[in-house]
Amino acid sequence: MALLLSVMPMSVLAGGKLEEIRARDVLRVSVKNEGAVTRTEHNDPAHFQKRNFEIELAGHIAKRILGDEKKLDLQVFKRRYRLAAVAEGKVDIGISMFRVDEENRALVDFSMPYYSGGLAVLQKSGAPIRTLADLDGETIVAMEEKSHDPGGELQSLAVAQGVKVNIEHVSRFDDGIGMIESGQAAGMVAMHANLDAFIAAGRSDFRRSPLLSHEEYAVAVRKGDDDLLAAVNETIGELRGSGELAAMLTKYRLTEQ
Repeated sequence: MALLLSVMPMSVLAGGKLEEIRARDVLRVSVKNEGAVTRTEHNDPAHFQKRNFEIELAGHIAKRILGDEKKLDLQVFKRRYRLAAVAEGKVDIGISMFRVDEENRALVDFSMPYYSGGLAVLQKSGAPIRTLADLDGETIVAMEEKSHDPGGELQSLAVAQGVKVNIEHVSRFDDGIGMIESGQAAGMVAMHANLDAFIAAGRSDFRRSPLLSHEEYAVAVRKGDDDLLAAVNETIGELRGSGELAAMLTKYRLTEQ
């Protein structure tokens, strides 16, 4: 018996939050909303890809804890409330491209990363932007986003390297495209996955720069729910080790570089 216990996964042996979830028989997950029906109506070209990937990942976690990937209660909150819902115990976990940074770590605990990426600049094919130095003296457009400020982040990166870049903000993704096409801006900065999705949707006349920053994204868990965090980490670790996580990223056309 002692030998059996020694080889069982931590999440199987642990109680606490896992016992609560098993008694309820459903995993409550904070996720992105469904959003607009088409990309042209949506400011995030990769919204559907990221959301569907994250829901599938949530299903793997539910299967590990409850034995059934369909035992999910998907709950939608406005972006600014999604992490708070996890921290306050309104949901068990949050999967919504939460960045692992100091500000977010103050609210919740994070699993091992399930995705990584960073900022990049979208530009017309043949344009020269590859590094921060190439932005010197250029005008770059950025979306006004509720969750973070890609323009401000790019500006900070540029200043640290002595590069002067002018940031112009727009409220719609397609407005940024219009500024590039009209020559008002040299490019648009955004999360690389959003830019890749736009290009893949038939805009081969555009390309993006290599990553200009590095960010990691992970599952959010309420502080103190260590048994649940262990189960989430076990799930992601096994998916990564088996190659299934990479296959999921390919399935949803999400690149990491």
